[in-house]
Amino acid sequence: IYKVTMSTVKREFKFKFLHRCIYTNDRLLKCRISNTDQCCFCEMETETIEHLFWHCHVTQDFWNQLFRRCFLDSVQINHYSITEVFLGTYELTPMWNFIFLLGKKFIYSCKYKNVKPNIKCFNLFVGQIKETEESIAVKNGKIDLHNKKWMNFYIDIT
Repeated sequence: IYKVTMSTVKREFKFKFLHRCIYTNDRLLKCRISNTDQCCFCEMETETIEHLFWHCHVTQDFWNQLFRRCFLDSVQINHYSITEVFLGTYELTPMWNFIFLLGKKFIYSCKYKNVKPNIKCFNLFVGQIKETEESIAVKNGKIDLHNKKWMNFYIDIT
């Protein structure tokens, strides 16, 4: 995770995700914080971590859009698994693992904004992340690493 991002917020989210400390409606209902355990996107299934971030047809549409339109060094991912998206993989560059992390963070933020994840909003989300990381890199004297990381990455939203 330390190779992937300088942002402590993203590192914290990754830690919470890996340790299953992400609150979904199934857990919130048990704590009496939510009135339902249904998925906030599809409203058909129980919202668990696996459902919210992978099995829900709304998030599956988002992941499919993302990997059809996301490029790094002109390389596109066509095959990915729940394990790769949830845990990352050494077979891909750290930037792809970062995209997996940003996708999960974006889905989670959409849950609390009551909007369905889509590629155009994700592109704006990524732009904000890039700006934040750039200011951190400038502050820490690591702008060259930042530029190298983001140099060949783009999302085709046409």
